Amino acid sequence: KHARSAFLQKDPTKPTFDPLDYRILLIMSVFYRKWAAHRLWCLKEWIALWQVEELYAGVPGQGAEDAWYIFSTIIEHARVKGLAVTGGVVDITKCFDEIDRRLVCPLLILAGMPRRIVDAYKRYHDSLRIYNSVSGGYGKPYIKPCSIPQGCPFSMMIIALLLLPIVSLISQPGKLICRFLLAIV
Repeated sequence: KHARSAFLQKDPTKPTFDPLDYRILLIMSVFYRKWAAHRLWCLKEWIALWQVEELYAGVPGQGAEDAWYIFSTIIEHARVKGLAVTGGVVDITKCFDEIDRRLVCPLLILAGMPRRIVDAYKRYHDSLRIYNSVSGGYGKPYIKPCSIPQGCPFSMMIIALLLLPIVSLISQPGKLICRFLLAIV
């Protein structure tokens, strides 16, 4: 139950000491990643129950590239037809780090995820010892009481599920095309 946090600079061409300019990728054991990936695959029928076309990550068979290509096609079609098109992008700073597992786990159960998987996920992450890896060395171990880790197979699915209420509130077929890419760049 040990993991290493790797700090990935968002823009490697721009030297910086600002912590917000780094993405923290949690590198967990191969055993956990295989278990989580297999469990996620086993949940594909459950995910299909709540999957909507606006989500392009966190669901099987779709990724951010799919949304980019579709949106590019929509823009090109509008240009050819002489229609006005407006687009917008939102980046939630430190999104994964701001998610509270104490709230997510009950929400996952309410959404229909099997309790035994949620309980195993929660127990693992609640006791996971994390070591910061900087300049080839390791810091003292600590436990993160909050956040869902980038690098965990479940994390993108959790974010997608949390975005469902927003999708239902802002989607307007024929008027407003909403796409959640959840790209990790």
